[in-house]
Amino acid sequence: MKSIYILIVSTLLVLSSCSSKNDAAQKVCDCFDQIHTISAMTDDQKEVDLMVDSCSRLYMSTLKSLEGDSDKKEAFEKAYRNCQEK
Repeated sequence: MKSIYILIVSTLLVLSSCSSKNDAAQKVCDCFDQIHTISAMTDDQKEVDLMVDSCSRLYMSTLKSLEGDSDKKEAFEKAYRNCQEK
């Protein structure tokens, strides 16, 4: 089961690098939302920690890809904040 979650997060990471930045914000937000779902379904804290690490890496890699383009970075951050508020 853990490998399925890792595969999903890895897929999200790859897709986010190919998508628009607002879609990337949604993918990051969805990734963190999945953690809440998974944590309610499992007692394996190690599995949850792996998901948190994967989502954090997705977020950081997205920010890194936006370095040097403040407009796109700002749009990503705004879309991500909006997603978190939902």
